[in-house]
Amino acid sequence: MKKLFPIILFYSVVCSPLSWAMNQAERAGMKLIKPGLWVNASNQTVYVAARATEIKAGEPCEFILIGNDSGHGYESLFSTKILPSEIQAAFEELGFEAGVPSDASAYRFWPKGERVTLNVHFAPPNGRPLQSLPPESFIIDRDSQQTLSAQTWTFTGCLEKDNTCLSDQDIQAIVATYNEPYSIFCPPGQADKSSIYGTLLRNSKNPLPKG
Repeated sequence: MKKLFPIILFYSVVCSPLSWAMNQAERAGMKLIKPGLWVNASNQTVYVAARATEIKAGEPCEFILIGNDSGHGYESLFSTKILPSEIQAAFEELGFEAGVPSDASAYRFWPKGERVTLNVHFAPPNGRPLQSLPPESFIIDRDSQQTLSAQTWTFTGCLEKDNTCLSDQDIQAIVATYNEPYSIFCPPGQADKSSIYGTLLRNSKNPLPKG
């Protein structure tokens, strides 16, 4: 089953996303997991508070969402204080089962897992109405010069060792644009880093909202 994974962007540390990013019905079904992370069982949605990074237009975009301590903000659209394992737990609370990442050494050339769609809710400046866009709209294909179309993403979950989520300790990748073993979400199909790197760029035609 496909589930939604909106990313909520803050524009001020004092504003609450529940006050402007959701309608009354959505707010009524929200369950707070921790500050910045909610689930809504009624619409099978996970909400994560995030901020836009400083990635520059035309720069390679390897990630859509990473943890704040990742160190890869220069190649990611958004970052969040929520850890990959915490987001995984939120999806599992909704009944999602984590899959497995691609692993060429095990002859598994694409990730396996349930699919989600991503959405970004943000409040533009000057009091304009709330906007909602797929994060793919902020990425352009280098070769075709076309904005990426919205797609689904594979929920692979954390790589673990000794019951520890390695995704929390490594690059804190939450959504990668290539098949990254340490990311809990990856594109479906074959998308190894060597073939993807440098082909997906920050879209200068669609400015990234400042978080």
